[in-house]
Amino acid sequence: MQQQHCGIKKFDNFKNFNDILNEMEIHLKIYNEYVASIQFYGITQDPETLLYDGFKICSR
Repeated sequence: MQQQHCGIKKFDNFKNFNDILNEMEIHLKIYNEYVASIQFYGITQDPETLLYDGFKICSR
């Protein structure tokens, strides 16, 4: 079984959800263009502040 490394990308300076979607679009274009081994699993929101904290990134 191959080991995976995972992390959370933080969105500290984003003003709205469209900024987050634009950031994800850039990563997905790179993924599709170079067939990289980075996978995205979603976006998480802090229930107390209602700010979007990030999305999970895993590489093989």
